[in-house]
Amino acid sequence: MLSVPFYVGLFGSVFMAPIYRYWRKSGSVERQQLKWVTSSLVVALVSFLGVGALSDVPALSKPGIPAALLALSGPVAFGLVFMLVPASIGIAVLRYRLWDIDPIINRTLVYGALTATIIGLYI
Repeated sequence: MLSVPFYVGLFGSVFMAPIYRYWRKSGSVERQQLKWVTSSLVVALVSFLGVGALSDVPALSKPGIPAALLALSGPVAFGLVFMLVPASIGIAVLRYRLWDIDPIINRTLVYGALTATIIGLYI
């Protein structure tokens, strides 16, 4: 059986390798490619955590129509969101002149922060 430090090192290297490659070894085209793949992985991870958090909401965990809708739409949402990962890899590999992802990332961060602020004020 593998120990906890092994898993910490494994996951640490998985997260640190692209960062190291981005800052030290990549040119401008490779950086754009890494941005595409990383942004799709972040969207997939956030949606995975969001649907997981929705399943812990008491109103959605009781038997009924909302729980049934969550049970039906959760796997579909996972499938659609995780399809972004191979699509972004395809864009990064096949596209010679990549679309500029910097404005997309910037707008996503700004609108995400504004949405979180509005939801926080509403709650």
